[in-house]
Amino acid sequence: FAYRLMKDLPHLTFTVNGAIDSYSKIDQHFDRGINGVMVGRMAMNNPWSFLGPLDHYLSLKMPHIFPFSGVRCLTPKQVVHEYLDYVYEEISSDPSHTKLILTPLFQLLH
Repeated sequence: FAYRLMKDLPHLTFTVNGAIDSYSKIDQHFDRGINGVMVGRMAMNNPWSFLGPLDHYLSLKMPHIFPFSGVRCLTPKQVVHEYLDYVYEEISSDPSHTKLILTPLFQLLH
């Protein structure tokens, strides 16, 4: 459906979502001309194996948009430590968002 809309409305930007659970599926969508993909469930369910190489993948596929930053990949332990620093700052200023802010952390430990 999104691809039909892209042809009918070429001046708009289209992003697809749903059942995108591999880099090859991302490739398929980009090869067909889609502007963006959302990988929420895959990222939440497999953060280390899916998101770890994402920076490198995007820099190869779209170097004009995502130039390789050369940034080191953090270990899971480093990510958790950095995220906890962020959580502490956020809940110190507004404790009402504690559950919302901690949810991604629980997924990382899944």
